[in-house]
Amino acid sequence: MSACNGKEPRYRCPYCMYISRYPSDTYKHVKRLHENQDVYAIDVLGTTNYYSKSTVTQDNKILQSKLDEWSQNIPSLT
Repeated sequence: MSACNGKEPRYRCPYCMYISRYPSDTYKHVKRLHENQDVYAIDVLGTTNYYSKSTVTQDNKILQSKLDEWSQNIPSLT
């Protein structure tokens, strides 16, 4: 097990071998190093893929509705 917050890296870049403990770190990596590519992270544990809401296009309404539903269920940090 890793010493950093007890989490093992599990969110992989879909374009290279980069892997992170948090999907947001992988989003930042993809935006910086893989410009003009869809921004998402692959969960190596196989539970799901994590998509950055900002990159979802209009022609993918099913994914957009799932992201909206998911984001409404996130508890507020305040």
